Amino acid sequence: MIKKYPILDLKCTGCSACYNICPNGSISMIENEEGFLYPIINIATCIECELCNKVCPELNKLEYNEQKYLKSYYGWHKNQDIRLNSSSGGFFSSLAEWIIFQDGIVFGAAYFNDIKEVKHSSTIEVAIDRFRKSKYVQSSIGLIFKDVKDQLDDNKLILFSGTPCQISGLKHFLGINYDNLITVDLICHGVPSPALLKKHIEWREKKLRKTIINIDFRPKDRGWDKYSLGCKYKSLKWKYFCAEDDPYFKAFFCNYSLRKSCYDCNYSYHNNFSDITMGDFWGYYRYNPSIYDKRGLSLICANTEKGNEIINKLNTFEKYSINNEYSEYAFRKRRTIEYGYEIRNEFYSYLHTNGWDKTIKKYKLKPNIQLRTKRYLTKAIRKLKV
Repeated sequence: MIKKYPILDLKCTGCSACYNICPNGSISMIENEEGFLYPIINIATCIECELCNKVCPELNKLEYNEQKYLKSYYGWHKNQDIRLNSSSGGFFSSLAEWIIFQDGIVFGAAYFNDIKEVKHSSTIEVAIDRFRKSKYVQSSIGLIFKDVKDQLDDNKLILFSGTPCQISGLKHFLGINYDNLITVDLICHGVPSPALLKKHIEWREKKLRKTIINIDFRPKDRGWDKYSLGCKYKSLKWKYFCAEDDPYFKAFFCNYSLRKSCYDCNYSYHNNFSDITMGDFWGYYRYNPSIYDKRGLSLICANTEKGNEIINKLNTFEKYSINNEYSEYAFRKRRTIEYGYEIRNEFYSYLHTNGWDKTIKKYKLKPNIQLRTKRYLTKAIRKLKV
């Protein structure tokens, strides 16, 4: 016999803190019809210890940092290959390398199951480069919080990277502060369904008539600020699709495909529990347009003294201090999503009933000939004016 977890679907972020804390495995993370994981309780084995209620970040609010962020920086990894193979400027790689050099362990999100699944893992199992790059999908936490706690209790230096709600889930699960834990989150726009990503890869394979063995959100073949999706075939050749031509990207930017909790996110105003927040330095043009670099720029916010201290120890990262107002600009652009929710429920319901191909057509997620022609002419006119 099973029952739904007490927290409403609207609020549950899928952080899996309840799943990790359950002493006898009575909670399972089950995929709903949209493809998002939600906790389900087995009444037959539940001992009613109430630990799941006590550890839930949505039922128990922690105190946010009084100071939103201590210091802000922008910069890039000094190794240009690493920088080019990062979504922004390569800050995460620099931080992860430093942790490994200290004989520490890095936890982050990586592709598994022939790139059709994204889940959290550690450098005990996979290489750092698997954690690089934005995944644009919600990762499965599994029981990784337990692994983090075991390593912390063994006095290992730990870096945990994830979305702000995942960091909050980890902090609630641990219950105490660890000096040997460093947390880094990202300026998050929201998370699409893992099932949708799987459908999209299968749709691309059908269109291309080739098996895709790897994907790359935001490859830098056209530059850092030119969004696209890269697909790698078994032949090892890559094919690139502009973001405006890719249905998955378009659904993401139209806010049709995000988890319900993303539309009323508790962490969207920089209410972060992490030591460091990282993202793309899109505010460069307000700060100094001349620093634009197609290889990518990272924005870094130190939220704690610990985070600021570690940032200043990274000798592989070229960094420059900036006023916090430029960080404010980045977070203003990632506040609670104000549109798309009234469509997203209908979007997922239609997807579940009719499939991805028909959903693409109904919601006009792929440009028609007229739009392509208009875009081509607009670009041609711009070039003539230069």
